[in-house]
Amino acid sequence: MRGEENQGLEKRKGYGKEGKEISLKANFFRLRIVEREFHQYHVDIEPVVEGRRLRSKIFRLVKHEFGVVVFDGYLLFAQERFENIEQTVNLEIDYKVTIKHTNVLSTTSLPPSAAQLFNIVLNRCHRAIELIPVRRSYFNPKKSVRIERHKVEVWPGYSTSIAAYENSVLLNVDVARKVIRTDTVLDMLSELKSARLSNLPEKANSLLSGSVVMTRYNNKTYVVSKLDFSRNPTFEFELKDGKKISIMNHLKARYGVEIRDERQPLIVSLKKKTNEEILLVPEVTRMTGLTDEMVEDFRVMKDIGEHTRVAPPERYRDLLGYRKSLDEKDSPKTLQQWNIEISNDMVGVTGRVLPPETILLGSKQSVNQPDKPDWTNILRTDSISQSVHLKSQKWVVIYPRRESDNANSFISNLRQVANPMNINIEDPLTIEIEDDSAITYTNALKKTLKPDFQLVVFIHPTKQKSRYDELKQLLTTIMPLPSQCICGKTLSKEKTLRAVCLKICLQIQAKCGGELWRVKIPLTNTMIVGIDVYHD
Repeated sequence: MRGEENQGLEKRKGYGKEGKEISLKANFFRLRIVEREFHQYHVDIEPVVEGRRLRSKIFRLVKHEFGVVVFDGYLLFAQERFENIEQTVNLEIDYKVTIKHTNVLSTTSLPPSAAQLFNIVLNRCHRAIELIPVRRSYFNPKKSVRIERHKVEVWPGYSTSIAAYENSVLLNVDVARKVIRTDTVLDMLSELKSARLSNLPEKANSLLSGSVVMTRYNNKTYVVSKLDFSRNPTFEFELKDGKKISIMNHLKARYGVEIRDERQPLIVSLKKKTNEEILLVPEVTRMTGLTDEMVEDFRVMKDIGEHTRVAPPERYRDLLGYRKSLDEKDSPKTLQQWNIEISNDMVGVTGRVLPPETILLGSKQSVNQPDKPDWTNILRTDSISQSVHLKSQKWVVIYPRRESDNANSFISNLRQVANPMNINIEDPLTIEIEDDSAITYTNALKKTLKPDFQLVVFIHPTKQKSRYDELKQLLTTIMPLPSQCICGKTLSKEKTLRAVCLKICLQIQAKCGGELWRVKIPLTNTMIVGIDVYHD
């Protein structure tokens, strides 16, 4: 794109000569905002009210002609200036509402408060076109894709942000995907019951605590605090008018939801600021995210990946579809009220495709693969640039007793794949432990650790983040030592064992100071620092 769409994206003089020029699209839409001032107010309510929904209800009772305003629960943005307000309103009890002018915002400089205003306006547009907020993104369940055999569905959505960039105000949009499981919390509890566990409540709470769930009747998400087996859907609570009603009757009256199992426990979620209990019924509450078993199942991840990995052409069409949706329903009216106009196409920039780098291996063999930048397979028969040999009894493999076969297979295959790469791996010190707790691994290492150890390898029967984090923290702060954690399941598949061991071997070499490959660098005595700024 040229002309207006490239304003604010100036080229640096003297740069951009190598390679081939190419036209690109950035995932930004330009905003045209009429230059004007807005007024910011702070809304104070006594007695103190934390919940935004209740604060908004109380604010709407204030008698004043505000004109066009945006209220986020605490800050009020208005197009016109008015005098400070102090009123008492009644919503079951009396509340004192004080509205005080705090700032004048200009669209020319776009301070953070003004950007906050425009983001609130944009989120109003999202609600107008019936997108559902989940955390910081908005999703469209009406366009969800069901993957029946894995009991999941994928919701398409977007993450957005308006901010000032150099000489212009831009709307940054990226596609997002939310994996929602179609099974309910009650389904999960039924599976646990069928296993006839003696400690069902304890096991259920360990699986659910801290997880995010979604209610079917209003698509709202909650963080699970615990499962309460002492209460069920017949539990009664008090309404605002003083009348009591059971949870199941309340759901039927308000949402038309019929609860079949009256004996199921209740899910307890706590409000962030007040710790007030929110009670949910497992039967109508869905699980979100993926279980460890699903993540480790190649077929599940492959099928889900077809819908979550978005190729550039599809991403471009998806983002243009998002822009088009902002022209529907009440969204244009909302934008017009605040004099916001969003460009129809994304910002265009000019990029360059640089010639591929030549990769040098240990035998001085060079690799140049611009279409497939993966030369791992070549290393099966060639040496790496600079290797680190693992000396006898100077590296340790720690594993639980039930992983002894996997440990022996790993050591044998590791030595086999290392040999062609000119890496000499001698016999390790092997330590068999009774269980797979972090403390057991730690104690075993402490008993045998020597200053000249090169590496420690942990083999775990399952993936467990808390154990992994504890061991990594130990080996990076208290006992500095290169380490490699391996899940036993990845070592139990004969067909892929050698390929897995090859990748692990390369990881170990890099951690221990080896050089896998190198590129020709014309500069000498120069350190090149890379900064990680984005994860997809």
